[in-house]
Amino acid sequence: MTKDAGIPILDGSTTRENAYVAATRGRDENVLFVTVEEGQDRDSVLAAIAGNHSQDSSAHEAMATEYERINSPLTLADQYRYVNDEASTLRMAAMAREILGPDAAKFIKAESWGAVATHLAKAEQGGWDTAGLLRTAAGQREFQSADDLSAVLAWRVEKIMDKAPELIAQAGERPLQGLSDEQLATLRAVPGQGRVQRHIRGPNG
Repeated sequence: MTKDAGIPILDGSTTRENAYVAATRGRDENVLFVTVEEGQDRDSVLAAIAGNHSQDSSAHEAMATEYERINSPLTLADQYRYVNDEASTLRMAAMAREILGPDAAKFIKAESWGAVATHLAKAEQGGWDTAGLLRTAAGQREFQSADDLSAVLAWRVEKIMDKAPELIAQAGERPLQGLSDEQLATLRAVPGQGRVQRHIRGPNG
């Protein structure tokens, strides 16, 4: 209720919200009185009031707090990570259905399918042929004795990826490895390069 003059009396227990209302109630004049107890002075009481928050925050403050929370970099990063993970899970599930056919449903419904999708997405980022990787991992052995088919599949995918650098190192330097795909294609097309063609295609080519 607005009055001509506001003359409130405040103390160290006054909340800042109530102090604001009391200090703005007067239409023409507002004069604040502060009750000072032993060991206090005016500034310490005002500091205490400034730090006293009401349990019931205003709608404006609640909206401002929530806006700050949902737009913070950490929140946005978490949201992006979640959406990206969900998209990868769905995309890898579609690939599994294409490669594994009806058997894919058993893996996708398993509890650990998310781990399979995560490993495949990581492999994709690293330049792997994810379709070939999944096909190889799924075809290594049977899954009859496994309680969680996707847990086994995720383990196989991870092991293949971990083992790859060692296998590449054991293979040694490959002939023509410094040529680009375009250069290799040119060599295949040039007449009289049968020796090179046979080398590229392998002993059975």
